[in-house]
Amino acid sequence: MPLTNRSYWCKKLDLNAARARSINARLRRRGILVIRIWEHQLRYVSSVAAAVLKIQTAREKRSARAYASRLFRLTRLGPSTC
Repeated sequence: MPLTNRSYWCKKLDLNAARARSINARLRRRGILVIRIWEHQLRYVSSVAAAVLKIQTAREKRSARAYASRLFRLTRLGPSTC
């Protein structure tokens, strides 16, 4: 946070975060995986590693859910008659 004009920056950053939440919600409703990483979260190597881990974990969870969903649909359909 800049040391000068704090009221301006607080308002600006709050609006940025609110806009990000709104966009995230719209994208998730469309089935899009949203991973938002802010620039300040990448200041240190450990932070970059944590961000990469966050992406990997989210992708793995999404893949597992998609697999379970497909499996459930196939199970509901019953065995193939082909």
